[in-house]
Formats: sequence, C-alpha cells, structure tokens
Amino acid sequence: MGVFSILGMLILGVISIQNTNTLSSASKNVVENVLPAVQKISLLDMHHDGLVGVVYKSYYAGLKFNETEKKEMVTEFEDTKKEFYKLLAEVESLHLTDETTLAIKQIKPSLDSYVKSAEELVHLGVNNKKVEFENNVPQFEASFHRLEKDLERLGNIIRSEGDHTQNYIEEQITYATTTSYGVLVLVLLISIVFGAWVTIDLVSTLKNVVGSIRTQVLGLSEGAEQVQTSASM
Repeated sequence: MGVFSILGMLILGVISIQNTNTLSSASKNVVENVLPAVQKISLLDMHHDGLVGVVYKSYYAGLKFNETEKKEMVTEFEDTKKEFYKLLAEVESLHLTDETTLAIKQIKPSLDSYVKSAEELVHLGVNNKKVEFENNVPQFEASFHRLEKDLERLGNIIRSEGDHTQNYIEEQITYATTTSYGVLVLVLLISIVFGAWVTIDLVSTLKNVVGSIRTQVLGLSEGAEQVQTSASM
C-alpha cells in the first residue's frame, strides 16, 4: 500500500507542476501583453479624441493668438502626433495573437490619414486660412470617424483575447482540480483493492499453515498411540 501511496503522490506532483506552469504562462500573458495592450489602446483613443480639440483650437489661434502662442499650438500637435505613433509601436511590440497583430497593422492607414488631415488643418488654422480650413473639415471628420471605428474594432479584439485567456485559465483550474481528485480516488481504490487482496492472501496462507500444523500434530498423536499399544503387548 505504501508503494501505491508514493506513486499517487508522484503523479499528483507531476500534474500539479504541469498545471502550475500552464497557469503561470497564461497569467503572464495577461499581465505582460493583454492588459498593457488594452491600456495603450485606451490611451490611443484618448489622443484620437484630444487631437480634435487641438485642430479646432488652431482655428481660433489663427484669429486671436500671437506668434509665440501659435508655435506652442503647433508644438502641442507635434507632441500628440509623436505620442500616437509611440503608443502604436508599443502595442505592436507586445506578444499578441495573429488576429490582433493583423488588426494593428490594418489600423495604420487610418491613423496616417487622420494625423495627416489634422496636421493640414492645424497649419491652415494657425496661419488664419479660414476658407481652406473650413473646406478641409469634412475630410478631417471622415478620417476621424474611420479611425474611431478601427480603434473600437481593435479594442474589441484585444478584450476578446483577454476574455479567451481568462476562460482558458478557469478551464485549467477546473481541469487541475478534477484531475487531482481523480488521481486521489484512483489511488484510494487501488490501495483498498490491494489491501483486500493482501488480507485474503494472508488469511489463506494462515489457514494452510494451521492445516499443515494440525496434520503434523495428528500424525504425531497417532504415532504415540501406536507406540503405547506396542508397549502394552
């Protein structure tokens, strides 16, 4: 029985190590890739919305701002533009699914178009070119909504990846629990069966020994009686 108990513990140990490694890998993926991706896409979306304010502020700048303030307006746009591409590059560097990686690549044309259209409007605005600015607004609005849809789609894909990983972790926990209980029950059953077999075998052996001793005792008793009979004659 001790052998089976040790074997059962070894099996449980191996299963536990495998499940721990699997859960650790899945959890690490969530922490190092999925969560940062969600965070960076949220920041991208914030800059996407914030850039609208910069663009329309530039229109007002052309009318009211001095040259220093106009330069600051352009600098604000350039900083936002750099942050856009920095965040996108950081998302690209993460280890995500093929579907997510493809969606990130597909968003670049929309982002480029939006940033280019915004840049044109900012320069028109700070230079007080009202008519040209107003004529280009529809194109800018169209690029804004196109990027908005692409960002929403990318965010949904990344969140879906996170949900899938979470479900996988929960499945692995259930599998680990079920497997551990299964091995314990199996080891217990084997131990009971083996113990019963040993007990039955031991009882049978004892019966044989007792029977053998009884036969020998009877033989000795009969021999003694024969000796006594011969002596009396």
